[in-house]
Amino acid sequence: MRIARMCRCLFVVVAISLIALLVFMRVDISEAESTRLPKTVSPDKTVFLLKEQRTDGGTRIFFVDAVTGEKLGAVLSLFNEGDLGNVNIISSWNGSSSKVALLIYYGTRSSKIKVFKRTNEDTFVPVDLLLPDPLAIYGKGDLKTLSEEHVSASENALGPWNDNSVRLISGVMVDRGNNEFVHLLVTFTAVIDAKADIKDVKLVGPYSDQEADRFLEEWGTKYWEE
Repeated sequence: MRIARMCRCLFVVVAISLIALLVFMRVDISEAESTRLPKTVSPDKTVFLLKEQRTDGGTRIFFVDAVTGEKLGAVLSLFNEGDLGNVNIISSWNGSSSKVALLIYYGTRSSKIKVFKRTNEDTFVPVDLLLPDPLAIYGKGDLKTLSEEHVSASENALGPWNDNSVRLISGVMVDRGNNEFVHLLVTFTAVIDAKADIKDVKLVGPYSDQEADRFLEEWGTKYWEE
């Protein structure tokens, strides 16, 4: 009798635990909708980025092991980095899949660049990257004043890697008013180690909308389509 009661108690405990686990899984699934970002897969196909859109309005993006599903580090949490609606990401990896530059874009022309490297524990950590300031390099006061008084947006782009260095564009769009926009773009190389060392800085522009679109399209054709 005692053994039978113990068995029934054990069964009840196990059943309750399973029910609690299932409830937790349902809650967790209901609170976050996960989307695999297709333009972020590493060259060795072992890592991709996963976006979690939560019902409370927050967005989180992670590096994920393609085989185990394990999270390998956070790309960003939009609880902490501002309200970036409809965020999406494209990536530029180095050949060994150990370093990656990410273009995080949202809206029509707004974007930011982040760089990460793989640790010995196979997780990904951010590398400090200070983008060149196109307005400071341009050095003329009219656009600087306009950028303070009018809406401006960052518009950046990724190029390819060469071992530990990656080609990038840091850009800014300044609203002159009356539906007229001016674009300043800086091409440069970021050499990635403990931090990013910036080299080969070159200012391009000022450009009109059409000129900026053409330049960025040619940049993309040169580095990606070919």
